[in-house]
Amino acid sequence: MTTSNKPPGKKTAFETVNRISEIIWLSISIVCAILTLVIFIRDGANAASPYIVVVLISFSYFLLRRWLRKRVERGMKKNG
Repeated sequence: MTTSNKPPGKKTAFETVNRISEIIWLSISIVCAILTLVIFIRDGANAASPYIVVVLISFSYFLLRRWLRKRVERGMKKNG
């Protein structure tokens, strides 16, 4: 049986850093999406196509961070 030294409801530094990282990647993907939309409207699809890749990569990284955070939290909850 494993005991935890953390008070109930208190997040560890690891959980806090993971959550902040998730919020940062979501913010980056939103800003990139807005800028890509502006470039698309102003210059057309050919000019905006490289930026669409950046939006997809940053949003994919956000989803990966979120999946990993939830997986780690489930593991921590199961182990104590």
